[in-house]
Amino acid sequence: MWRYRITRLLSRKYPELVMPDALAAEGSSKREWNRFLDTHYRRGWNINVSRVMDNATHVAVYSGSYLKKPPVPLSRLEHYAGQDEISLRYNSHRTKREEYLVMSGDEFMERFIRGSVWRGTTVF
Repeated sequence: MWRYRITRLLSRKYPELVMPDALAAEGSSKREWNRFLDTHYRRGWNINVSRVMDNATHVAVYSGSYLKKPPVPLSRLEHYAGQDEISLRYNSHRTKREEYLVMSGDEFMERFIRGSVWRGTTVF
């Protein structure tokens, strides 16, 4: 489900994306971009690290743990019935209380990507 959300978000945001030179051919039109996304959605994903690291195994295990399980435990999800709205509860460090948050599926995936993908990596 999360891979579908990410590819859908990338498809929707196509007009706003700044394509790097490496993706110039795939991003030449929305149709080509969607074909590219569909191909990658079907074959599985890899994380490519752009710089040499001493702890590459640790990074692979760490990122894999985020990508193979849900980004939020099901016990925290208050409401999700397949629509494009997710309700969840969390403990706020600012207020020291349990709070509730309602957001769209796309916003949820944007936050998940920002939280789990760090500088110097790409998802694909």
